Amino acid sequence: MHLNDRILVIDDNVDNLMILQELLESEYTVQCVASGEEALRVAPRFQPNLVLLDVMMPGLDGNDTCDLLRLLPEMSAAKIVMVSARNELEDRLISYDAGAVDYISKPFHEQEVLAKVRTWMGMVQARHVEDISQEVATLRDAVGTALATLASFRDMETGDHLFRIRWYSHALAEQLALSGPYRLQIDETFLQQLFRASPLHDIGKVGIDDAILRKPGPLTDEEREIIKRHAATGGDILSRAAAKLPHADYLNMAIDIARHHHERFDGSGYPNGLAGDEIPLPARIVAVADVFDALTTRRVYKLAIPIADAARIIEGGSGSQFDPAVVDAFRSRFEELKQAHGRYANGVPIDRDELVGAGPDEHVYSHNIDHIEHSFAMQERVLL
Repeated sequence: MHLNDRILVIDDNVDNLMILQELLESEYTVQCVASGEEALRVAPRFQPNLVLLDVMMPGLDGNDTCDLLRLLPEMSAAKIVMVSARNELEDRLISYDAGAVDYISKPFHEQEVLAKVRTWMGMVQARHVEDISQEVATLRDAVGTALATLASFRDMETGDHLFRIRWYSHALAEQLALSGPYRLQIDETFLQQLFRASPLHDIGKVGIDDAILRKPGPLTDEEREIIKRHAATGGDILSRAAAKLPHADYLNMAIDIARHHHERFDGSGYPNGLAGDEIPLPARIVAVADVFDALTTRRVYKLAIPIADAARIIEGGSGSQFDPAVVDAFRSRFEELKQAHGRYANGVPIDRDELVGAGPDEHVYSHNIDHIEHSFAMQERVLL
């Protein structure tokens, strides 16, 4: 299962492929192929969310290709937009019958292509957020009163935040599947389960009083300890859900993530003080995604920081807070994560001197995550 930024472009005209590649690659992951036959080989592996498909091609034409793409299980949710010099109503209706959702006339205008692509991609993103909500609703029904206060969790952790955690975690896992020490541990099943499990990482916060979660100022020692309970609570909640939903195999991974995403690689985290490989790999991945998102988005108790500073904090935590291999994956995918942040973030990066309590001469952004709490008090809670 892949993420919602993949576009497959199919056209036998190399010039058109180059134009569309250049137009779209700054915002999306684009793969270009020159025939319907090649598209059918590539699509199951690439699993695009959007296809731009030329109608007039030798061999399999666009409508036949569209019909066959629709038969692939991996393409069931993909949006197919036809691109053609044939502009008659009958031509459009044939394409719609083949399964296309939209039609762009050639010669196409770049702004029209961008506008339609962004519209369809926005719909895909909205569907992902809706899927997350449905997953959470299913869990609520499964464990009854244990999640009776789930509404407060959903108010606090917005759909956008849960979507970004899913996106960042999946991107890191994909990179780890390509290189590094965990290549053999991460297969398609792992990616699919992580895709569904990662948004549930903080579900244990349903048991924390809103007055603490939404407190705009620094936490007391007692409040900090109360918030730390959410990791164990989340693991317990999801364990009960798994017992009632035995076919939801991703819940076992969700339990590990919820319980252990605040463990530290050096063993100084919570709730169990696990270290290194003792920490489940999915939890190590989500730990990086969660801190990156928390740092770069606005919360009730803090402002957002620039993503370059967040990246330095993540890298500074390699070997202490975070698994070095996951940090390496973060570094490898940073440009992609930065683009995703630009599309999906609801926080606005700020200047250094805008942080609460920071004077113009203070060094606000520490490069070592171990010193975040000492560097700027309002950012401490990204670690809780």
